[in-house]
Amino acid sequence: MTESAAHWRMLDRCQPDGRTVRTETSSRHTVTGGVGGAEVTAWTVFGGGHTWPGTPVPPEWAGAPGSDVTMEFDAAEEIYRFARPLLAPADDRELRSP
Repeated sequence: MTESAAHWRMLDRCQPDGRTVRTETSSRHTVTGGVGGAEVTAWTVFGGGHTWPGTPVPPEWAGAPGSDVTMEFDAAEEIYRFARPLLAPADDRELRSP
């Protein structure tokens, strides 16, 4: 798990161990059990270049360095899945000292 994800795992008080799913184009390591149902995922895209996952590059960029894109998932959908719980009332998602 990356340093950034490990930091959020600690803040969200998630379980120390998680589950890794690896495909040909990406790897996701997720820990769960955090406060208020929080979970943290470290997602790595292999060879993705400077592109937006789930959106094809324009034809004029095809083959350019860094133009490889994964269509395995849609980054916008994943951001929505991440942000959706934050739309809950503040009292439902507030971190409180044990």
